[in-house]
Formats: sequence, C-alpha cells, structure tokens
Amino acid sequence: MQETNQHYLFKSADDKFLFWRHKSPRRSLPTRNGCLALMVLAISACVHQNGSSSNEVENALVLKSGDQGAVMNAGVSDAEWLKRSTASEVSRDRVEAEMVAGKNEKSEESARDLLSRNPASKEGLEGLATSLYLQGRHEKAAFYAKLLIEKYPNNTVALNISGLTLMKRGNDPQDLRQAKKLFESAFSGDTKEIAAGLNLGHLLLETGNSKRAVSIFEQTSERCNECLQAILGASIAARRAKDFNTSKTYLDRAIQSKSPVAYYHLALWHIQSSNDLKSAREALGKVRFYAQNPSSLIRQKADSFFRQVVVDMEKKGTVDE
Repeated sequence: MQETNQHYLFKSADDKFLFWRHKSPRRSLPTRNGCLALMVLAISACVHQNGSSSNEVENALVLKSGDQGAVMNAGVSDAEWLKRSTASEVSRDRVEAEMVAGKNEKSEESARDLLSRNPASKEGLEGLATSLYLQGRHEKAAFYAKLLIEKYPNNTVALNISGLTLMKRGNDPQDLRQAKKLFESAFSGDTKEIAAGLNLGHLLLETGNSKRAVSIFEQTSERCNECLQAILGASIAARRAKDFNTSKTYLDRAIQSKSPVAYYHLALWHIQSSNDLKSAREALGKVRFYAQNPSSLIRQKADSFFRQVVVDMEKKGTVDE
C-alpha cells in the first residue's frame, strides 16, 4: 500500500468549513468516494481526495457544519471509523469519529468529558465548539470558540467558527467585515490552513469581490493539493470576474474528478462565455449521469437547467443537433 494524503470531509447543510486538521502520513486504507459541498451553492459533489506526496499537504481533516452532521469520508474505512467511535477511552479521535457517524450530541458529551479532566484541553474545546456548531447551536459554539482564542490565540478552529457564526446572523455589513478579518487572520497565520481560505474565498464571492476570490482560491489550492473545493471555487470566481479562460482552466481540472457539480458549472460556463446551448446540454447530461439520485439538489437543478436549454434550442431550431 502506498502513502497517501487523506482528507476526511464532513458534509453539512450550510456547507461551512470549520477546520482542516493536519495529521502525519499513514498507510492508505480502503477508500470510497467522499461527498463534498460548496459553501455558497450548497450543491454536493463526489470525488476521491487522495494525494500522492507526503511532503505536500499531509493527511488532513476538514470539518464542515450541519445536515445533522451527516458525513461521508475518503481514506478511512467504515470499520475503522466505527472502531474509533466506540473506543472505551475518550480521545480526540473518538470525538471526531462520533462526528463522522453523525452522532454530534454524543461527540459533545465526549468533548465535555475531555474538558472535565482538563478544563484547558485544546482538543476538548475544539471538539465541543465544533460539535455544537454541527448541531446548529451557533452562538453556543461561538462562546467556546472565544474561550479557545483566549487560551490559544490564533487557533484556526476558533477563528473559523467565530467567523461563520457572524455570517449566520445575517447580512449585516459590519458582521461580514469582521468575519472576513477572522478568516484572513486564520488563513495568513498558518501556511497550512485551508478551511479559512475556502471560507474567505466564498465570502469574497458573496460580497462581490470576485477577482480577489480567485487569488484566495488559488492560494488555497496550492495548500490542499488542488482539492476540488478550491479549484472549483477558483473557476466560479474567475467566471464571475468574466475571466473565462482562467475559469475554464480550473474547470478542466475539476472535471477530472467526475464531479456532477463541476459539470453543472461547465454548463454555466458554456452559456455565459458563448451561449453554446449544445455544449451546455451535453454537460448537463453528464450531471444527470453522475448524480443518479433524482432527488439530490444538484440533479434537480440540472434537470431544470436542462429543460430550459432544450426550450432555448427548440426556439433556435437546433434541438436535434
């Protein structure tokens, strides 16, 4: 078995990235596709997240919020996660494994158990803040994130949770500016920080700063070995900035993952760059092929988009091409 970078991805309802934990390289375990999601669009995509070099970004853990903590993972077998989640000894591994299993209330209990033994436990505070956020108890999570920052200044988990909580409050410009500062602090304060880069990039997109978002996603991509979230974010940002060539370059990389989300954005790219209805229809056909669950959000969006493209082609008399 070869050494591999392993990214454990926690999928969520509002698709916010809480942290990416760096671990030491280990032998690869049986894998399956992990489902990712873009923060702004909340559209799920599936891709293997295996790297090839242990001297790049090492084995990592990305935590994202919500969906009752529903999780898919790549790099660790279901049996291994189950073993960790049922371990008799409470540890960070057990706290995280319980999150993988979607047992966020149980994960909260385990984190509190860690803190009962050591009230200053960084792992306990991180686990508690994260499990609370995953349960949708955002303000409570922010409270423990604040304690984390007081005890461990510049803790990236705490900075991300604090920023995301501000964004959850609404679209108050002051809250968004403060969230941006928190993400920037986390991203610039640790050259291996990835989650804050993804959050910052999407916040910049939300606030209309597409060109800077491209730069942030590019930097994040370098840190995460061109993970799907970063390269697809860079493509979306470049497209919104009307830089269609750069957008297509990143899309071509994203499509290699066979991600239905990437093909959906390829269809958008064809429409916005040249109004190429035929190519857009072909790309949407790929979405329907790879997103086989007709009730999934991306499939529903693709089906609606596909019908509109066919209508437009009929108007032009090109539907049979």
